[in-house]
Order: sequence, then structure tokens, then C-alpha cells
Amino acid sequence: MLCPWRLEQWTPSEWEAMVVEYLEKRHVPELEAILLELDNSDSTHYALSIDVLELLDANLLLGTMVLHQPRELLPFFDAAIVALQRTLLEAHAERNMMTLKPSCHARLHRMPRSSELRKHTISSIRAADINKLIEVPGTVIRTGTVKMLQTERSYECTQCRHRFSHIYMYMY
Repeated sequence: MLCPWRLEQWTPSEWEAMVVEYLEKRHVPELEAILLELDNSDSTHYALSIDVLELLDANLLLGTMVLHQPRELLPFFDAAIVALQRTLLEAHAERNMMTLKPSCHARLHRMPRSSELRKHTISSIRAADINKLIEVPGTVIRTGTVKMLQTERSYECTQCRHRFSHIYMYMY
């Protein structure tokens, strides 16, 4: 599946403006509900569900590009969600009951039915699918505990109290 556009044809601010425009048309009620949530801890993450078929219908360019270059485009969605939250907070009648949720992320669902985008089983995922957006239908039946990934470790000399750090580089 070839993409007729290139990401570089538009500036990052133009991409974010396109996303904000889409979100203003289709997702203001969901964002208002997120803003009204009472939990205000920094560790809580919120999801804004983006229907990809609806996105393609509303903005073909944006929908096509998010399917072809999700790693580059999804950060624009997250930034636009926070920007639109700020706009809603400024103008909303119930703004005193709302709090900005910086950890709100776009979650894509209902992708087009295509053999390139939809895998029927986990075993059908191949190396060619790395860095591509794919959908695998199923039901989660078991989850494991969250495992800590150590990225940096600090050491201190017991004699001179000199401190130094070691940064771990992980290749995924």
C-alpha cells in the first residue's frame, strides 16, 4: 500500500492544526468528560478513542498518513489533545470543575479491513510488520505484572562520596 503524500510536505504545526481541527469537530464531548474526571494524579493516563474509519471519512490526508506513518503522526495527536484541552478549559462554563490531563493519548480503533493492517492471529505477525500500525482482534485473557526497565543507575564511592551514573541503552 503506497502513500501518495510525504510527511515533509507539511510543517509540524500544520499537522497539529489538522489534528486539532478534526478533534474539535468530532471529540469535544469526550475531551470535556476527561477534563471533568476527578482523578488528578500525574500517573493516571487517559485514552481518547479515535475511530480510524471515521478519521478517514473526515480527513483523508490525516487518516491516510496516520496509517502509513503512525510513529510520526501519533505524537501530533497527543499534543493536539492537550492543546484542545487548554482551549476548552479557557472557554468552558464549568472550567472551575475541570483539570488539564497532560497524560491523555489517542488510541486508534476500527481500522480498515486490509490484510496489511489486520492480522488474524499473533502468529501471523512478521518482521515486515515492525514499525507499522497493525490490528490484532482478540480478547485479553491474562496479563502479567508491570516490570521495571532500568535505564539509569547511580553509584557513590564510600570513601570520597563521588557520584557517577551509568545510562543503559536498550535496543528494541
